[in-house]
Amino acid sequence: MPDFKENLRSILLGEYFKPLLFVWCFFVIILKDHTLFLDPRFWAEEGSLFFSFAHKNSFFEFLTTPLVGYYTLMNVFAGYLSDRLVPIDFAPFVTTYLSLIV
Repeated sequence: MPDFKENLRSILLGEYFKPLLFVWCFFVIILKDHTLFLDPRFWAEEGSLFFSFAHKNSFFEFLTTPLVGYYTLMNVFAGYLSDRLVPIDFAPFVTTYLSLIV
């Protein structure tokens, strides 16, 4: 008969645990403040640094310039896409929903 530790290990390492945990955490965030996803905004340096740098420079410069002292590929990618793909009114939607990938 399997003991408690083995059952817990099989649950935590099971293939459904991580997706269910993600959905549960997402649900808790929405319950806490649903406006984060319905009316998103730029956070911290997204607008003042990444978005504005993407707007003023080329894609090559954007990829090769360490903006905060090191390379932040996900922030660079989200900032560039939010500048190039959608109007500025919808740019925070791009960065907010791309943050769910992380």
